[in-house]
Amino acid sequence: AEDEYLIKRVAEILNDYINNLPRRKELIFICRYYYADRIVNISKMLGISEKTVYRELEEIRQGLKNRLEKEGFPFEKQ
Repeated sequence: AEDEYLIKRVAEILNDYINNLPRRKELIFICRYYYADRIVNISKMLGISEKTVYRELEEIRQGLKNRLEKEGFPFEKQ
């Protein structure tokens, strides 16, 4: 029961985080992580450089990590 609650809570946080991203970052995140699109395809679709896609993905991941930590889901350094 606790695992189900934690999964549901993380899903809620993830959905809220994605829904509050700027539109371009939301598209980048969804294309990369839901549809497993290649970086080159995302950059062509949005008319931006691959470097920009990589940079924005890093910003998105860091923001999500910060949000999860703020909500009480700590990350261990590896």
